[in-house]
Amino acid sequence: MSNTPIKKQSIYIRISHWVGAILILGYLFWRIDLPQFYISIQQSNLSLYIPLMILFIVIWFLIESQNLTAVFNHFEHKIPYIDVLYIRGITYLLMIINYNLGVAGIVLYLNQAKGITLMRASSIMLFYMYMETTSLSLMVLLGCLFTSESSAIIDKILFLSAAILIGVHCGILIYRNLPDKKIFQKIKNLTLLQPFKETGIKSYLILISYRGTYFSTFILFFYLALKTFHIDIPFLTLAAFVPLAFFIGNLPITPFGLGTIQAAMLFFFKDYSTEANILAFSITYSITLLLFRAPIGLYYIKKRGIKGIREITKNI
Repeated sequence: MSNTPIKKQSIYIRISHWVGAILILGYLFWRIDLPQFYISIQQSNLSLYIPLMILFIVIWFLIESQNLTAVFNHFEHKIPYIDVLYIRGITYLLMIINYNLGVAGIVLYLNQAKGITLMRASSIMLFYMYMETTSLSLMVLLGCLFTSESSAIIDKILFLSAAILIGVHCGILIYRNLPDKKIFQKIKNLTLLQPFKETGIKSYLILISYRGTYFSTFILFFYLALKTFHIDIPFLTLAAFVPLAFFIGNLPITPFGLGTIQAAMLFFFKDYSTEANILAFSITYSITLLLFRAPIGLYYIKKRGIKGIREITKNI
């Protein structure tokens, strides 16, 4: 009985996310040239784009599973790579609803299947999200510094990424060096923050580089895939723009980043093609990412049985 209002609230939130996506996409389609949108789809090289997307989805799946395995092993939770492939595959289906729901699915899997407490599992995934934020911010910073492009947007992005990197790591340094006094000791002993105290500098660098490798493949994909829609953007400029588009797309505003990632691409790529063409690419990207990731999740559900996803989702 007590969980009913919470479940209803969760349903309303998810419905609001879909409403948000529809409103954003509706506005974007309203302001572009629709005939040009359809022409852009027709003139794109989908025969090259589709195999490119399938190839990179497999690459992303394998690399991200390795990243997760490395983090679990680092914190002495030895989970075989084949098991991580399973949990990452199934949580792809949860990510269709919301990116953070995919993270929650991993936390619940670690708790229910591996006996790791919810707080400890949450702390590991918090550290994983820190790795993600740091690697993305670092890539944005390097992209802004070394791109041949020059604009007010690039300058603002440069300062923003630098501020995020400095702010996050100053916070970690302060946390690790808090004095051993009563109030501060309670903060230092918070289970949720323990991974930041347990990790040495060398491990920080190694783990962040793993996520950097993962996101570098996204930039490479965009560099190649945009050309199939006759959009040519320098690689280093994409290194600045793509991670930011991911940040915006991963905000828990719409399901699967629909609408938000399209708006981000229209803003960042506007100097390189027409709005109709950019929207055609971004819609194709979101749809194909959804369609070609889903079979991975369905494969692992079939392999482990529908019980597997019930175990993960029953408390979400």
